[in-house]
Amino acid sequence: MARDEKSKKPSSLNDVIASRTRRLHDQNNRLANLRLVGALRSGRLWREYLLRFAVVYTAIEDAFSELLSQPSPTDDDIDQAAWTRSRNAIARLRTPLLLRTNRILKDLAFFYQTDVENARRRVRRCSTEDPVAERYAKRLGHLVGGAGIENVDLGGDRPIRVLAYASVMYLALFAGGRIIKSRMLSERAGFWPRVDGKSREDVLAHGTHTLSFDLAASAGGQVDDVWKSKEFQDVTALKTFYRALYDDVAAEVLTDDDRETVIDEACEIFKLNDKLISSVAQKDMTIAAKAEFVLEVARTLPVPLLILLMVIANAVTYALYRVITAITR
Repeated sequence: MARDEKSKKPSSLNDVIASRTRRLHDQNNRLANLRLVGALRSGRLWREYLLRFAVVYTAIEDAFSELLSQPSPTDDDIDQAAWTRSRNAIARLRTPLLLRTNRILKDLAFFYQTDVENARRRVRRCSTEDPVAERYAKRLGHLVGGAGIENVDLGGDRPIRVLAYASVMYLALFAGGRIIKSRMLSERAGFWPRVDGKSREDVLAHGTHTLSFDLAASAGGQVDDVWKSKEFQDVTALKTFYRALYDDVAAEVLTDDDRETVIDEACEIFKLNDKLISSVAQKDMTIAAKAEFVLEVARTLPVPLLILLMVIANAVTYALYRVITAITR
């Protein structure tokens, strides 16, 4: 019996992450939904969110590349065994089908009406000029040997934390990403840039690379052949395969302590994403979008609090009326 218990396959790490981060995930979803009400009414605002997440996905995929290109860590502070386990896992999970950096750059070039190289320069500037995006990118760099972060000690096993991003940030493309893309495609005037000589269908295709998957492209990874010769009928099949592969790799490669480290970093990802989403100014929202934003916020409030706020608003309005009336007499 003891031997059977020992040999039992660990539970799905994706499921455990989802369970342990549910409160943070729900909070993140509420914030994202509220903000996206405005962002998806203004292409100028949407591109600001896209720019900041371009910094994040670039940093994630640079971390993948650093792991795969170096058999040993360049930082003596990093544990070799943890590096090797993380490297072996990423070697099996990384596939061109999921990589986002170049696809986001295409969308940024489209929404800024520039070329990809200029978009890349914008991303680099954002990674040093926006304090929230900069700290996020530095954290990811530190996981694979980059400079440390003030007042943050992530330990010698920190390369394992990269695996949290392989779950949270890529599975998000299939869930929330699908919803966002659907809303984008339904937006009309005021969101999509006008491009002379392009039909609406052409414009839509040029602005949704980030949330789309080229299933006709080769899925083969650079290091491991688990993706070679794989074909997917649709995005759901790709998601199912990736999710199962992630769980299999986690069960085979990670220790129990590693799994706890991944879950801890997954919690941090939701906090970081909250800060990143909140950092984007709302100045480009249209009046209609601002009104819708206020209504969405109101819907999330408890009824007693909403009534109290309405009473306060009425009292303030009446007080202002009395003041203005007194002044103008």
